[in-house]
Amino acid sequence: MSLQSQEILTEAHELSESVISSMHDFDPELLSRLQSDTVVLTRRFEYNRNLEDLTKAISITRRALASPILGTRKWKFQQLLGIQLGYLFQKTEKKDDIEAAITSLQAAVEVERLSPADKAVSLDEYGKVLFARFKLNNKKADLEQAIKVYKEALEIWGSENDSIVSCMNNLGNAMVTMFEMTADPRELPSDNHSSYGRPRRTGTFSSHFS
Repeated sequence: MSLQSQEILTEAHELSESVISSMHDFDPELLSRLQSDTVVLTRRFEYNRNLEDLTKAISITRRALASPILGTRKWKFQQLLGIQLGYLFQKTEKKDDIEAAITSLQAAVEVERLSPADKAVSLDEYGKVLFARFKLNNKKADLEQAIKVYKEALEIWGSENDSIVSCMNNLGNAMVTMFEMTADPRELPSDNHSSYGRPRRTGTFSSHFS
């Protein structure tokens, strides 16, 4: 990310923070401002890996979830919190963080009447944290569930949606892992000649738990 882009994010955060500080808890615009600010901080964290930004983003998201005017927007903040806690787990490797991420994203996935796009994004993110927990505990059930939700997301998106690229990569990584976990070791190719390898880490926002 260029220095100019980082400065834009910093300016956006400072502006949001200033506006939010002058708003009361029942202001109809509060949730929009909180959402904007937590997204900006999360985006900045993705580039600078500054834990302070992530911690602040999580705090803002939790404030939104506690809002008395949250209403039908709850799922969006549950989705954001799940993503943020997944990032936190990458930093801390604490079981409680990945468990909380899974709980939050599972709640977002289970919300009825989401648009197809919103449902697919939530499913994809849910798959990522399930896969992350699998790598922590090596439980096959988590891997199977991750594969299942990735497939559901792809089915919703359809072949014409650009968003499928990341999800297909995530699904491919999970399926290769399943193959390596269940196949006869004698049938696995050697490391020197394998076209599979271990699941790739791309480091982008859309594949942050790969």
